[in-house]
Amino acid sequence: MNYKLICTDMDGTLLGNGFEISEENIRALKEAMEKGIKIALVTGRPYNAMKYFTSVLGDNIYIISNNGTYFNLPGYEYKKILSKDALEKIYRIGEKYNLNRHFKGCKRIIANNEIGEEHPYRLLNNKNKEEDKIEIIENASCEILLERAEDEILKCIFFSENSESLRKAKEEFKSQEDLEVVSSGKINFEVMSKGTSKGIALKKFCEILGIDNKEVICIGDNENDISMIEFAGLGIAMGNATDEVKSKADFVTDTNINDGVAKALRKVLA
Repeated sequence: MNYKLICTDMDGTLLGNGFEISEENIRALKEAMEKGIKIALVTGRPYNAMKYFTSVLGDNIYIISNNGTYFNLPGYEYKKILSKDALEKIYRIGEKYNLNRHFKGCKRIIANNEIGEEHPYRLLNNKNKEEDKIEIIENASCEILLERAEDEILKCIFFSENSESLRKAKEEFKSQEDLEVVSSGKINFEVMSKGTSKGIALKKFCEILGIDNKEVICIGDNENDISMIEFAGLGIAMGNATDEVKSKADFVTDTNINDGVAKALRKVLA
């Protein structure tokens, strides 16, 4: 198959245990680009957080960020913000279950708790260009959230070590008709506007670029990657992926800490 686009998730997929891409994965992606294949980083992370990786991989890398709620192409911006009514509801439900909640846009995080010095976004801010730094607003009340949102907030991610509170909150959010709910890890879930996902954004992205879904490879490890793995002509699950993701994929590669992305691409593109 003549593939034209590779879409890779970041955490648990392209990234190892740290917030870096291994040399082996970098080489494999650059080898694919040398064959004329486009690369898109499809992530739950904010857009500006991913700008750092364009300095690692190349400025021609595409970014689909915030769980498929934002990307831009020349002359086109895809942006699915949460309304202020939705933001207030999301904040209050999270408060009810005593969950940590981080509201994220392309260049801003508004959190109800403190963001530690070792948080990836603080570390990235030390590496990013000034215009790509992420604004971090901590210990925010609901009032501060609404005041500082500025048509910027695309999703909220909830964290808790209390699995029962997390489960109950997730169920309540799933009952909201205007919201989309998905997990990207064992101790979190994420909330976006209804009708948003990595797969939906990728479909629009491919329409604009004139790429058929059969020409797309998608690689991921968690629940929020399923929509794009199902969209792709070739869906690949990481060795560390959930059983559900593995069941949806065409094949399973090695784990993220063993350069599973590089191994998969070399197998497919050989």
